[in-house]
Amino acid sequence: MKPLTLVRVLAAAIGALSASLLVAQSGGSYVLTSSVVAGGGATFETAGPYSLGETSGQSGAGTMSGGSFTLDAGFWTSTACGVAAPAITVPASVAVGATGVSASVPATGGAVYAWSLTGGLITSGQGTSQILFSAGAPGATMTLSVTVTLGACAAGAVPVAVQVDFLDVPPADAFHAYVDTLARDGVTSGCGGGNYCRNNDVTRAQMAVFLLKSEHGSTYAPPPCTGIFPDVECTPTPAFAVDWIEQLEREGVTGGCGGGSYCPGSPVTRAQMAVFLLKTEHGSSYAPPPCSGIFADVACTPTPAFAADWIEQLYHEGVTGGCATEPLRYCPGDSVTRGQMAVFLVKTFLLP
Repeated sequence: MKPLTLVRVLAAAIGALSASLLVAQSGGSYVLTSSVVAGGGATFETAGPYSLGETSGQSGAGTMSGGSFTLDAGFWTSTACGVAAPAITVPASVAVGATGVSASVPATGGAVYAWSLTGGLITSGQGTSQILFSAGAPGATMTLSVTVTLGACAAGAVPVAVQVDFLDVPPADAFHAYVDTLARDGVTSGCGGGNYCRNNDVTRAQMAVFLLKSEHGSTYAPPPCTGIFPDVECTPTPAFAVDWIEQLEREGVTGGCGGGSYCPGSPVTRAQMAVFLLKTEHGSSYAPPPCSGIFADVACTPTPAFAADWIEQLYHEGVTGGCATEPLRYCPGDSVTRGQMAVFLVKTFLLP
């Protein structure tokens, strides 16, 4: 527990002293409650048999008698409470159907712990520093939080997201960590039915949502559409992801697929993805350094292949290692799958 420190505050700075719990330790533990006195005085009473001496306050601050310390007129505050916000220890992801999963915070003697779990079920330990819980539905993102109360003091932990695996991306899958990170960060909720559809191609419409959520965060919502692309309806019935597609155009990441269109249903190629990722990451004016000829299937000289500079920059940034080795290849014309997209996004935007 922290030593009690009383600090004088000018009356002009605050209008009243809010009631609070003060905890002091000096040869024993003091639990002190305050009552505000009209005119600026306040009396602090000990809850135990200990008496509070001048050494715990400030010389001349007031008078001490038995277990009571009365502050003189004026306003006073303290360093208060002694209960720090706890950090939750819990797995970042859990398997489908998992039970007996442990979550804990450091134990504090005499404290009470109120746990909350959305999307899952706490099975034991409520009220203590460690609980056990069961996973929610496949693909669900559970939110775990706890409030620690000691006497009249309370401190809440920063809520933690725990991802339940998707049915089609089990722990042994090569894309597992990336897909779960993408879901835990709120970039995707899968494709329905507890699945992620890891092998499905990413369409240009889906890509707009993936990119902007990775860039701006899961709570980001783009402004309403205005009708930029003729093949992406804005009114009267907005097409899927139309707001996201138009925001991608406004940010200078894309100019469409040609002829004024966007081609929302077309799959994104690995070459196109390199441009999209780096423009979203670095800005529309970004230009990568010239290619040097890293990939056997992406010509650099004498005539550079489409997006050769961008593809090689993606390699230099550690986002991709290509699609095959001996010789090193990138497969620029292949469609990007949802599994590959997860890797691209997590590595490009350093998603936690």
